[in-house]
Amino acid sequence: MEVQGGRALKSIDVQVLCYVFNGHHAENPLPSRVVENLMLDGLITNERPLTSPEGRSALRFYPKYMNLTEKGLREYLAWLRTRKNLFSSDLRKLEKMTSRIP
Repeated sequence: MEVQGGRALKSIDVQVLCYVFNGHHAENPLPSRVVENLMLDGLITNERPLTSPEGRSALRFYPKYMNLTEKGLREYLAWLRTRKNLFSSDLRKLEKMTSRIP
């Protein structure tokens, strides 16, 4: 899948993900199947880029490729909808989250 267009994402805060998925109950865990799909398909990682002076962080996810954009992430989610291992309500929530990424 080719990812083009738009501004490259720098990081995705897990607290934002949790808030969008769980409403006001941000302490509830993020559905693991959503994160697993994003990581297994190579879009995000929970490791900081090697150029980052802060090292690794478990509280943020990072685009695996420097050119991952909001548009590309939305295109991926549209493709992911055709797969049967996620519920459509989870995908709608994840799409809302991606629209809030700065």
